Amino acid sequence: MVEATEKEDEKKTYKTITRLTIHLNSKDKSAVEEDIQQQHSNLISNQATLADEGIHFDESEKEVLNHSNPEIKVSIALFKIRGGFDKISNPEGFIRSCLRQRWWEHPTNIKQLNAIPEYAPNSTFWDELKGVES
Repeated sequence: MVEATEKEDEKKTYKTITRLTIHLNSKDKSAVEEDIQQQHSNLISNQATLADEGIHFDESEKEVLNHSNPEIKVSIALFKIRGGFDKISNPEGFIRSCLRQRWWEHPTNIKQLNAIPEYAPNSTFWDELKGVES
């Protein structure tokens, strides 16, 4: 059951959902629990990937850690291309901005990434990244 209220403001109508109740059968509940476990596993994996590079995010930093692993890896690659810890005093902020703004899609960055074998145009990386975006 969804309870909603409507508010009209300058020719716009806004709906506010105040309560949502979903009834799941045991199969659906199991699927939801499995999905939650997978999300948590991905979050921990991304946290470890970043920590291996010396970039630390708390588990509560879901905006960053909920990204796909390929997105995390390409953000780390761009961090290194830009000079890493020698040039960037706030690596966490760099990674956060890179993920928010999808810097790996910018032509200049693509060119620089393509020079790294792991990110070469014929590598599987770009297909993995596209698979995430679909």
